[in-house]
Amino acid sequence: MPVDRSLESFCRHYWKVRGRRHIRNPERLAMECRRFYGIEGKLTLTRLRALVLEEMGIATIGSLPSGVEARGVFFRSELGLEVLLREDDSDDAKLFTLAHELREIIGATFKEVHPRMVDVDGMELETQADAFAATLILGENAFQLNAVEYGLDVIRLSVMYNRSVITIIRRIVKDLTMSPQVPRFWGAIYVFRSDNKPGFFRAGGSCRSPKFDRRSRGTLPNACFAKRGQLVAIRNHLGSAFNECKSVYIESLTGTNLWGDAPLSVVIRPHVRKGNVDSVIVIAVPREEASVLRDQILRCRPVMLEESFQII
Repeated sequence: MPVDRSLESFCRHYWKVRGRRHIRNPERLAMECRRFYGIEGKLTLTRLRALVLEEMGIATIGSLPSGVEARGVFFRSELGLEVLLREDDSDDAKLFTLAHELREIIGATFKEVHPRMVDVDGMELETQADAFAATLILGENAFQLNAVEYGLDVIRLSVMYNRSVITIIRRIVKDLTMSPQVPRFWGAIYVFRSDNKPGFFRAGGSCRSPKFDRRSRGTLPNACFAKRGQLVAIRNHLGSAFNECKSVYIESLTGTNLWGDAPLSVVIRPHVRKGNVDSVIVIAVPREEASVLRDQILRCRPVMLEESFQII
């Protein structure tokens, strides 16, 4: 008797083994999908097309009409579920878009199987679908690749993976430490609370890779390293990020005698909730001219560039 491997069957299986809450965990959802459909190694467009059409129960994969800006859409017709992709996209782009649309289809299928299930929607769904697609295609290495691809933008990653920013910072440190080429990295979060002393952030935690020894603890400014609960003044570039709600990139932060005289490149990103900045995330890496990580931070920053000799 053939095994039912339709999306309805996958949703019932996932609900049974993971529960309804984990539909909002794109990484776990994608890894369970890989196991359920026997996906090993990097997923290819040919393999995903075959799974979608022959096992998951999607009727057709067609082409979007010319002039449509979207990269992909899905809809239900008299034939069943249909997916449309841009004909002029590369195979890699089509693969990612098809995996992205699959996450949205899974969400819709969950609602049919369990009508009371509440999924994310809007931009949150779009962002989580990107994380799902990357993990479905690449497996467990997707987070590390996304972290570098998005220039350690922990705010974007926290939305993609539905995790708090401090959890994302810790995950970055853990994953990058396990990387064959270990970059030096520091991250901290500073929280603005009504019960803070006026004009100060409260340090919510910091992470670093590799770990500091005792001699190096005092070599980074407070904005790059502060003990949990420590008060840090809202001034200089921290003040700009907070008061003007903008990201700031500092090309060379000098005055740090860490592993020699190498200056640090620092990005400060405000985190906005309900229209107000509620925290500021600081990421620092030693400036290296040929660093892929540094290049990605530069490329991805929505920032005002500050050149040389800056104090935080």
